[in-house]
Amino acid sequence: MTTYEPRSLQIGKILNIGLFLTMGAILAFAVRYIWSLAVGGEEAILQYLMLKSFAVTLIPFVIVVLLFLAALWAYSYYVDLNNLFDRFEKHPNEAMFSVLIPVFNIYGIGRTFSRVINFLDRYDDDDDVYALGMQMKIALATFYAGFGGALISILFGITIPSGPDMVWKATVIVFNFAEMAVLLFTLFGFFLIVRANSRLIRYRNSS
Repeated sequence: MTTYEPRSLQIGKILNIGLFLTMGAILAFAVRYIWSLAVGGEEAILQYLMLKSFAVTLIPFVIVVLLFLAALWAYSYYVDLNNLFDRFEKHPNEAMFSVLIPVFNIYGIGRTFSRVINFLDRYDDDDDVYALGMQMKIALATFYAGFGGALISILFGITIPSGPDMVWKATVIVFNFAEMAVLLFTLFGFFLIVRANSRLIRYRNSS
């Protein structure tokens, strides 16, 4: 008997390592920001601004790499689902492009994994599969909560009102922390999505 080797598990590990490292970099950036605020002085602020400029330059590259890995993982994940579940008849290409295409993927990511969640409802007699489906729902909700917060923070950042100097500086500081927090939340949500769906593949492959 030939054992099926799920394609998505290894890609999922690489993707989650990338997400984890990105989250770690954001936390390190937040700590550096706190340090520059605590120390004060032109030199500390200048060093922080140089670091921020470098980070802003690097962000598009990181996004492209993570999107590519996520799309590749979604494709292989749907391949695994088609091989491990007899009644799951969704095309892997659709999952890949739903995750890969910018703007459309705001809807496409939810659609891709909601299909799996809805499919798992058929297995309500299997407590383990039901629990995994609940984990997916929580992960997807976490991702979209973070993404919604990111959109709000971007809108707020564009419309920060001018005012007294101290009030404006405090508003900018709060906004910067909020921006980093929602970005972390979004990445963590996708990290949970990959982990929960990988658990489903492992469980199904071993049963």
